[in-house]
Amino acid sequence: MTREALRHLYLFILLYRFALGCLELLCYSTYRWLQDRRRNRANAARDQISVAIVCATVSGGISLKNALPTWQQCRPNEIWIVTDANSHAAVSDALAAVQNVKVSIITCDRTNKRAQLCQGFKRTTSDVIVICDDDTIWTPSVLCGLTACFQDNKTLGAAFPEVKFRSARNEFNLWESLSASRLAGDQIDIRTSMLIDGGVFCASGTTAAYRGDILRDPSFLQQFPSEKWLGRVLNAGDDQSLTLWLAEKDWNLCVVPDDGPSGFCVLTTPRTTWRHIPQLIRWSRSDWQACISATVLSSAVWRKHPFTAWTRMTWCIGSFSFVVELLYLYLNLRTVTILEVVTLQASRLIRLLPYFITSPTRLKHLVTIAAYLYLCQIIRVYSLLTIGNTNWS
Repeated sequence: MTREALRHLYLFILLYRFALGCLELLCYSTYRWLQDRRRNRANAARDQISVAIVCATVSGGISLKNALPTWQQCRPNEIWIVTDANSHAAVSDALAAVQNVKVSIITCDRTNKRAQLCQGFKRTTSDVIVICDDDTIWTPSVLCGLTACFQDNKTLGAAFPEVKFRSARNEFNLWESLSASRLAGDQIDIRTSMLIDGGVFCASGTTAAYRGDILRDPSFLQQFPSEKWLGRVLNAGDDQSLTLWLAEKDWNLCVVPDDGPSGFCVLTTPRTTWRHIPQLIRWSRSDWQACISATVLSSAVWRKHPFTAWTRMTWCIGSFSFVVELLYLYLNLRTVTILEVVTLQASRLIRLLPYFITSPTRLKHLVTIAAYLYLCQIIRVYSLLTIGNTNWS
């Protein structure tokens, strides 16, 4: 590649990012406005729709103890905790320490999240099944907001909330801020794709509500726990597989915006140390597996959600854009200006503008977040090289 061709490619990347960033900022605000108009139906819907909660866990720690009372206050009809034989005693002890919470425990013979979830799905009888992680904190209106989406909407297969991070301290540390910036970017992507074509790449695994008949479908219960990648049974990526299943079966999705601590709000806990990096590697590997499955091995997403499919393809290609940027800067090291460097970083950070507006104190981590975006791309490349790993490890 000649220097002139490299320069044209570099400028195209910048222009594409700015154009997409502006589109995302517009969609981010518009989607919130449209969803807020539906909130007045929430209370009526909750009384008409029964809800079961299914949580797969191998932990009986303080997170589960803190989460259970917040689920109970939302008045679900069923709560099923599915664990393995090794963790059954710890989970039972955790549940015994929580008062006034009615929960059923199931022991699965496999330490596999997909298998555990399916055990829970089979036991439920409610109209809607909510899958949630064991460290997820809800405000009292969460089930109202989720079930409102299903009222008078026969084609809706799933509804999931925007998730916020919570911290034990008054302010996030560096690792928490990095995690929060990544989550904010994902949510901006989701609002954009939902508004344009009604699709998402991955329905939230932290909390998500599904029509019960979908998850109790015998064909789903057979396929979901036995799905394979390169001949190996998948343990990770359950949320992406659920999203692809909905697209293939022509079900629609809904995303409910966050209202803050006083309203509709789902909270989870970020990693507070460097252990966020191994977690990021696992997520990136699952993203590659899901991208290839959804955009190469299946035509359902291209047919139903073409913009979503396109953005996933550009995610794959864009994982290598840092090579073009660094090569361009290196070859023009003597002539590059501060303005060019600032413009390059602005093209990367423009999509995070709502994150910094709502959390201005995290501007102190701006330079680190800019570097973190490069680290994320390097991790994507590493994850592609280890794409054969199908475990959550």
